[in-house]
Parts: sequence; C-alpha cells; structure tokens
Amino acid sequence: MQRDVLTVLEATSTLNLHPETVKRFCRIGKLKGEKVSVGWLISKKEVDTFASTYKETRGRPANGRAQRNGGSGGDSPNRAQRHD
Repeated sequence: MQRDVLTVLEATSTLNLHPETVKRFCRIGKLKGEKVSVGWLISKKEVDTFASTYKETRGRPANGRAQRNGGSGGDSPNRAQRHD
C-alpha cells in the first residue's frame, strides 16, 4: 500500500536535507506539512513539488562574507559592533 504522506525522515531522504531543516521549513511555512503529536506529516505531492523548485543556499556567499542589514560587508574600523 502506497502512502500519500511522508514523515520528516522520509522527506529528508527525498530532499537531501537535514531533518531539522525540513522541520524548520514546515514551521515557517516554506514546506506545507501537518504537525501531528511530536512530528510532521508532509504530503508526497508537496515534497515532490518542493524538490522541483527548491534552490539550495547553504553557508556563506561565495565571497566568504555574510551581508547583514543590506550592508557591503566591508571591514570599516568605525563600524559599530553588536553586543548580544
């Protein structure tokens, strides 16, 4: 019997993503799933559609600098530092 829904672990193997990434995408609505008890159920059709349109963006940009607040990411000595 073929199921129409996948668990997070099943979706991760199809999408080649980390389970926490799939869960985060479900939480923020990037991937439509249904929260059930302590897990997520995602329709196979949704996973297939997502897989065909998802553009992976891992890590830092090619220049090695993360841009914050739309800035140039330069190394200005007068730049204010965040204190969290």
